[in-house]
Amino acid sequence: MALPDVIGLALRIPGGGPSGRPADLLFASTGTGRFTRYVLRLHTAAATGPLTTMFPLTGTQGNIVFRLDPEQGHHYRLSYSRSSGPWRGLGRVSLESPPEPIQRSSHPAGPDDPELRFRPVAHRPTGLTVPAWLRTARAPAYSIARLVWHA
Repeated sequence: MALPDVIGLALRIPGGGPSGRPADLLFASTGTGRFTRYVLRLHTAAATGPLTTMFPLTGTQGNIVFRLDPEQGHHYRLSYSRSSGPWRGLGRVSLESPPEPIQRSSHPAGPDDPELRFRPVAHRPTGLTVPAWLRTARAPAYSIARLVWHA
């Protein structure tokens, strides 16, 4: 039996960032209400509840949070909300199995595939920015992760 945990999903959008680079979005299991979309929730699997980017990105018309709702199989309904407003449909996301193992080493602590390093601050979607307060809050964790990655 699976124990409840915070569920996460990283989504790379090829060509979705500035200058045709990829855009990376990180989703976590949260609520979906005006305030609960910013609060983590426990689930037993990604397919048991909504996932949101939790932290906003800033666009020309205010803050934006993205949401994924599980559908059948490995499909999700993608929506967004501006400034804690109502959710608006944006499309569907279908997850595919990678063509090769996601870890090049057979040892659990082995090196990860470098193509699977997600960078939501550096690889944001075109037209959106990461608020300064969020960049500042995430900077120490990202610095440590980069040190560990290169070690």
